[in-house]
Amino acid sequence: MPMTATQYAATRPKLTGTGGMLLTVGPDRPVLLHSVYDGYDWMLPGGNMEEHEDPKTAACRETLEETGLTVRGPMDLLLVEFWRPRPDWPHGRFVCVFDGGTITAEELEQIKLDPDEHDQYLAREWDSWITEAPPRRARQLEALRRARKTGKSEYLVYDAP
Repeated sequence: MPMTATQYAATRPKLTGTGGMLLTVGPDRPVLLHSVYDGYDWMLPGGNMEEHEDPKTAACRETLEETGLTVRGPMDLLLVEFWRPRPDWPHGRFVCVFDGGTITAEELEQIKLDPDEHDQYLAREWDSWITEAPPRRARQLEALRRARKTGKSEYLVYDAP
């Protein structure tokens, strides 16, 4: 007898999803948030999808929760990242990063961080972030810069360590 869809789905690998948001002050200064969690550093606004939530909705909700900013757009998909399972996270994971557009210096100053998640925010030039970032974050930022410049989404895969 064939399996039901529920039975078949139970045999498939689990996968989690995340929505991220690229915001820049002007065209050249990405805004990153510094995480308070051990093992994390500077990151884009965003976070895990809730049940029945799509990546873009998650990115907008998380950006509002983490910064107090309502995203205006254009909301183009800039990057899809796929993470293979690894020792500290047993499931595959995908991250969709959207273009939240530009904000003004005044809007940057209005950011209200959730102290349970982040303790600083900064807007710096692309090259400054890329030069000082860990390799994975540098690779992500380079892909985002290319995608925003060319209008073509990027795709990155990260293997388990």
